[in-house]
Amino acid sequence: MPRLVTTEQQVRSRIRKKISYNEDKFRNGLRSQRRYRGTESGVEAVRRSNERAAGKQKSFRKALELMENEILNPSISSKRP
Repeated sequence: MPRLVTTEQQVRSRIRKKISYNEDKFRNGLRSQRRYRGTESGVEAVRRSNERAAGKQKSFRKALELMENEILNPSISSKRP
């Protein structure tokens, strides 16, 4: 059975889709917090969750970058003999 070869372009588009999907989720999360806006605790909650979401976004992008690099040029450690 022939081994499936994923091209660099396929990898990139797959990763791009994942990123945009997560950014949409992130925006929808922000949208759902609007009902809080006026209240004091609401402002605090929104700020906290924004920080948390930004952190998640950053780590997600970092992970994707590592994944992409690993797929495009596999390191020696991941190559199985």
